[in-house]
Amino acid sequence: MDDQYEYFVSLPTEQFVRSVTPMLDQWMQQHEIPQVYLDIKEDSDYVKGRFSLFVSSYWQLFFEENWESIAPQFVKEAERIYYAVQSVPALLSYLQSLSPAFSLDEETCHLTYPSHGPDDHAQQLILYPSYYYAQEPCLSKKGTNAHLLYSFS
Repeated sequence: MDDQYEYFVSLPTEQFVRSVTPMLDQWMQQHEIPQVYLDIKEDSDYVKGRFSLFVSSYWQLFFEENWESIAPQFVKEAERIYYAVQSVPALLSYLQSLSPAFSLDEETCHLTYPSHGPDDHAQQLILYPSYYYAQEPCLSKKGTNAHLLYSFS
C-alpha cells in the first residue's frame, strides 16, 4: 500500500491526465460527458487527489483485512516464478503447472500455446497471478506481449 500511495503522490499530474483521457474519450462515444471529464479539465490536481483517496479507501475496505494472509502467498508465487525462469525446462514445467496447453517447440526453442490467429507470436510473457481469479488461465495478446492471468490460491 505504501508503494501504491507513493506512486500516486509522485505521479506527475500531466501523466495522470494522459492515462485517464483515452478511457474518458471512449466512454463519451456512447454516453454523456461525465462530470469527471469537466473536472479534470478545470482542476486535474484535484481529480488526481480524489482518485488517490478513492483507491486507498477501496484498498482499506476490501483488501487490507485479508492482506496479511494473502501477502505470503504472493511471496511464494514470486519465488516459484523466480526459480522457474532460471532454465527453459523449469519454465516449461512451471507454465504447464498453470496450463498443460503450454509446450516447447524443440526446433525453435519457443514456447507455444494453442492460438486462434496467424500472428500470435509474442516477445514477452507477462504473468498476472491472482488470489481472486478463480477460472482457467486466460492468455491474451496485446502488441508483442502475451498476458497470462491465472489463479494461484
